Amino acid sequence: MTNKAMQSKRKSITKKLRFEVLKRDSFTCQYCGKAAPDVVLEIDYINPVSNGGDNDIMNLITLCRDCNQGKKHRTLDDHSVIQKQKAMLDELNQRREQLEMLMKWREELQEIDDQCIDAVAARINEFISPATVNDQGKRSIRGGRTIC
Repeated sequence: MTNKAMQSKRKSITKKLRFEVLKRDSFTCQYCGKAAPDVVLEIDYINPVSNGGDNDIMNLITLCRDCNQGKKHRTLDDHSVIQKQKAMLDELNQRREQLEMLMKWREELQEIDDQCIDAVAARINEFISPATVNDQGKRSIRGGRTIC
């Protein structure tokens, strides 16, 4: 169908019908949840006119301008956005798991480092008894070490 034929088939949505749709949807974008007056809301077709949709209130939905412009001619059952979001969530989950493993590895390295410093301090304590290596001494060992 040509653009001209679609335009002649498309009827404008009346102000009254627009208001009824906005009220039904609580003046909230049904995609992202943003509400008036924070965003400009528009009324769009669930099933586009180009696919045979009409102006029935059950075929109309409230969307913010950004979501409506991003939607184009997709229908609500178009899962491409959901699939992209799921892929992003999966990737973020993998990153989170890797960061958790990295944090655990760093903690284990820190424990090994602490054990090494304690062992060096204990060995020094054998030579300087009855004096002992205090926390300042351990920091000095940590800062100048080449053995751990």
